[in-house]
Amino acid sequence: MAPKGTLLVMVMVLSASGMTMAWPPWKDHMSVNIINDVGGDPISVHCKSGDTDLGQHTVFMHQTFGFGFYPNFGGTTQFWCTFNWGSKWQSFTVWKDIGPFPGEKSRKRPCDQCVYMVRADAFWRSEGPGGPFTQIAQWK
Repeated sequence: MAPKGTLLVMVMVLSASGMTMAWPPWKDHMSVNIINDVGGDPISVHCKSGDTDLGQHTVFMHQTFGFGFYPNFGGTTQFWCTFNWGSKWQSFTVWKDIGPFPGEKSRKRPCDQCVYMVRADAFWRSEGPGGPFTQIAQWK
């Protein structure tokens, strides 16, 4: 098989297997940071994706739980987190890769450095350190 054909088959096999790989490999490192600003008791945070469980973490006041990752080649990377604070809880997607859609050259992503501020009144998100923050959810 010609070198180009071998490379094409290899890419197809890796994509079909669901293996996570960065594209391009030297770029696209994403991060999610969750800051506890509720006051009082710590919050419990459990984040995972379709193939990675980051486990449950206790985050104390003004502390941060964060993780980094490389989106997969197929554009299907998604992480969601469940939050608990006393009797309150909430669960939502914290990062989701979208695309590229047919005919588009690039992916649409929520942010490269997502920052979530967890407060007593609601959940707030910024697309990078320093804000601005936008309210995205409330406790249940």
